[in-house]
Amino acid sequence: MSATSSPHPAVPAVRRDGFGLSLAPREGLAEAVRRHAGRLLFAVRYGMPRAALSADATPVLDLANPVLGDGPSIELWLSPEPVQVRREGRFLCAGNGTVLFGATVCPLAGDLEGETLAVYRELLDLLPRSGAASLQRIWNYLPDINGDQRGVERYKRFSAGRARAFEAAFGAPAERHFPASSAIGTTGDALVVAFLAAREPGRHVENPRQVSAFRYPPQYGEKSPSFARGTLSPAALGHAFLLSGTASVVGHESRHEGDVLRQLHETLRNIETLAASVGAVSTRPGPGLARFDYVKTYLRRSSDLPVVRAALMPRLAPTAATVWLEADICRAELLLEIEGLAL
Repeated sequence: MSATSSPHPAVPAVRRDGFGLSLAPREGLAEAVRRHAGRLLFAVRYGMPRAALSADATPVLDLANPVLGDGPSIELWLSPEPVQVRREGRFLCAGNGTVLFGATVCPLAGDLEGETLAVYRELLDLLPRSGAASLQRIWNYLPDINGDQRGVERYKRFSAGRARAFEAAFGAPAERHFPASSAIGTTGDALVVAFLAAREPGRHVENPRQVSAFRYPPQYGEKSPSFARGTLSPAALGHAFLLSGTASVVGHESRHEGDVLRQLHETLRNIETLAASVGAVSTRPGPGLARFDYVKTYLRRSSDLPVVRAALMPRLAPTAATVWLEADICRAELLLEIEGLAL
């Protein structure tokens, strides 16, 4: 690993069986493609001019969210077996027969709910044909996430479209099919949806400190957000624990408006509580925060980086890889969100 993220080094979070995630600096993509030739599921580059999707030697997803600090800016999702790349409608996908990573960059034209419904219906339709029918993790990047579209917050319109797609695919309620997920603000005019799926199902986990997102009261939108708080993946993904975007929410209410450090500590308490709940669905112990291999932190205000990093890094393992991004969060009062991966 050639990049660092002070004060801890960013090292590969890769198991000996080969599946995992590695990080690289902005200029490190060509070297990573050479080193992992044929076994790189996807590269995700942050801090790019705009959202884009390409596939030369390997699929590459570009995102416009700025990278904060001096850390790495490229995620490299690695497979233990040779990867095949293919187009599935508007999605670019790469898989090895048991694991599939895919993404789309969908230009928006003004009907966010309908456009989200169409993207998610296509995603849920392609999975059964792919050999990796079980969603493990989804990442959504939505321009102007807290903005208004015809009197309704854009995130709520997105949530309605997503929920209707799951209902069309699985009936209502469809909650047992909701994977770990995040929805983050970005710039530009395109909705980005990326996903990780596997042949075998994962086990989804909820947080006893929080109302499940799919059971939020109506004040959070006509349709509740369609995601689980975390997913324990199957063997093909190394039994990795995939943490959803987690913020300062207790019950269903945001806490500590305006205070980024108190929001951070509430968020960390949520992560620890959720990790402890993994034992309810598995004989494996839950990964406390100090056992996470990769932690990605979104900050609404770039000026909060020094104080948040100083408070968070001592809670992580010395070998934990970290990425810091500037992004709006799905609720306007929230100042940060954290997601992660524990192998």
